Amino acid sequence: MLGPAGSAKSLFMTEACDRLKGWYYLDASTLSGRGFIEFLEMHQNVKVICLDEIDNSLRGIKHVCITFLNPDA
Repeated sequence: MLGPAGSAKSLFMTEACDRLKGWYYLDASTLSGRGFIEFLEMHQNVKVICLDEIDNSLRGIKHVCITFLNPDA
């Protein structure tokens, strides 16, 4: 989601994930690459992952996401 600060993007994502089965909300600013991999291993039935604050995340999580989305990279 894109939008200005204070426009309730995080609130919208957390509420959607609370109400929809198979949807998970993760705050990428506090998540490590290894932590994300462990999450994926433990939750193989995930339908949607809402990654918030990915622009403020550690390099590790960005690398895992790029590798996950494009395994040939």
